[in-house]
Amino acid sequence: MDKTKFQRILARYLVWIFVPSAVLFLLMLINSIVDYDVLSALSNLRIAGIPFVSTNETLRFDGFAGVGIISVGGIAVGAIALGGGAIGLVAAGGGAIGLIAIGGGSVGVIAIGGGAVGYVAIGGGGLGVYVLAGGGRGRHVISNTSQDEKAISFFCRYLPRLRSAFTESS
Repeated sequence: MDKTKFQRILARYLVWIFVPSAVLFLLMLINSIVDYDVLSALSNLRIAGIPFVSTNETLRFDGFAGVGIISVGGIAVGAIALGGGAIGLVAAGGGAIGLIAIGGGSVGVIAIGGGAVGYVAIGGGGLGVYVLAGGGRGRHVISNTSQDEKAISFFCRYLPRLRSAFTESS
């Protein structure tokens, strides 16, 4: 395995995962600085009785944010949940729990971040069935010290550019 090429290709894939989250965090930061509260205005919009956006009114990552399609706050619950302890289909923040969970200590079917636990875990110290992590543990692992053939096949199926990091050394 060409480790340098592997890291470069993986970083490009991870950018596509983290850029949308970073944009949402940037919007929250701008919203907390500017007096005009866009997210709170959107909280009046409801879909099937559930607020479109739910915040903890201060847009700080502490306290319970409530339940919404998009939920922002310390303990956010929603389809898209942002904040420490976020719970949702897509959850981002430390200790996130969801179908797709992004953040340190995240738990999900697909978990991304340091100490991630999931069926697919990506990040240092990850734990799962298919793991892509330095120091990761699981049934099929790609790490600095171990490159399981089933893990290579699995990750290259969904991240096809990674194959080139393995084919040169084979």
